[in-house]
Amino acid sequence: MLLRRGEVNPDKPENEGRTPLSYAAADGKEEVAKMLLGRGEVDPDKLDNEGRTPLSYAAKYRYGEVVKMLLAREEVNVIHLLRAHHRDVAHHGNHWKIKCIF
Repeated sequence: MLLRRGEVNPDKPENEGRTPLSYAAADGKEEVAKMLLGRGEVDPDKLDNEGRTPLSYAAKYRYGEVVKMLLAREEVNVIHLLRAHHRDVAHHGNHWKIKCIF
């Protein structure tokens, strides 16, 4: 794997500012998120061009286990989630799994 050999930057954003962790969070890829979070150079609270973070993507798509992983990190600021998705949360109704975590 390229990450093990140090040939890629696991925190490098693409054109929209999204990182590999934000994609893993949005897709509910728990093992990938865990691996990326285990790397010191990955910022678990990095904002993309839309002001969203990996936490906001995991919460939006209701991936509770990824949300828990991200909330366990001191660097993660829940305020980013509230700012980025206050409209999304209102439109999607009850997110009981996510609400239980908060």
